[in-house]
Amino acid sequence: MRQKRRLEQEKEPGLRVPENKNSKKRKRKEDLKQKVMEDWELDRDPPQGVVRAWTDGSEREGVDGRKYAGYGVWLREGHCLNVSEKLLGLMQTNNRAEMTAVLYVLKVIPKWVTLQVCTDSQLVVDTVLYWMEGWKRRGWKTKAGKPVENVDLWMEIQEALEERTGETYWVKVPSHVDIEGNE
Repeated sequence: MRQKRRLEQEKEPGLRVPENKNSKKRKRKEDLKQKVMEDWELDRDPPQGVVRAWTDGSEREGVDGRKYAGYGVWLREGHCLNVSEKLLGLMQTNNRAEMTAVLYVLKVIPKWVTLQVCTDSQLVVDTVLYWMEGWKRRGWKTKAGKPVENVDLWMEIQEALEERTGETYWVKVPSHVDIEGNE
């Protein structure tokens, strides 16, 4: 039947075959990847004096049914500060792993160095750029008055950012689109 539809389409150029949802999603991700790569020049080395750090976190369910998380930081091939570690503690979540990767970068990169943090975590980017200051003013509560989740890590990240004298840039990169540093 599919072959027949293809032949009909060739005979009738006005006949529209619906696009696969996955191909649309893939195209959107590719377009976003291209835009981010161009806007931030991620296909080139960072400017002199800028450290580009790629952070990522993940979570999986083990064969025992429990969750296990880990994080990674990549600066460039063979760099001594690259890490891939298990997340410590009882709370094994993707978000905590993402935050731990960011915290690692903020602690190991000298405070005066300009830093470009590349992450696929929208939560991390939104928090540091838009929400964190409000949370702090409200005693680490959301606008709705609820306690902030993972407040221990957010407070450490906020403190580390306050101590930095160099600029810190946050780049939200799309996940799973073969960007070197994020795969």
